[in-house]
Amino acid sequence: MADLRFSISKLNNVNYEIWKSKVELLLIKEDLWDTVNKDKPAVANEKWTKDDSQARATIGLLLEDDQFIHFKGTKTAKEAWEALRKYHQKASLSNQVHLLKRIINLKLTEDGDMEKYIHEMLSLVDRLAAIEEVLKEKLIISIMLSNLPDSFGTLITALETRNEDVLTLELIKGKLVDKATRR
Repeated sequence: MADLRFSISKLNNVNYEIWKSKVELLLIKEDLWDTVNKDKPAVANEKWTKDDSQARATIGLLLEDDQFIHFKGTKTAKEAWEALRKYHQKASLSNQVHLLKRIINLKLTEDGDMEKYIHEMLSLVDRLAAIEEVLKEKLIISIMLSNLPDSFGTLITALETRNEDVLTLELIKGKLVDKATRR
């Protein structure tokens, strides 16, 4: 883990999804992911114990101070990972409603940054999916297009005339960024 080319923001109350993915990649790179991803062996050998300690330390060092309370009582890397997951992926109805409202109310202004809009929209969709509420791709596309300013009307009409089978999120993102770049 001494490789300084990697920079992972510490876990806070808003970056769990991206933090989780980056720390997972780091643990895979360091060949420590099995201590998080698999059950503890019936008889833990010295290598497993050392790997587990290293993985747990890596997780703990990548937490903001206010997140440490969720980690503190854990004994293994897997316990630490699960404790953080349970805290940050609360699947409560109020959390789902909050995220859905943010998705639906996220609007791009006439002078707004398209790439930032797309990133924020997809981040919210990912956060919703993380609490087991997965939106269908067509619904995501519909919300994204409906929250664009009027100046995108011609593009939206052109996209609506296409066969629905070819309307993918990747295509829509590309078209939106192209249009915003030309503006």
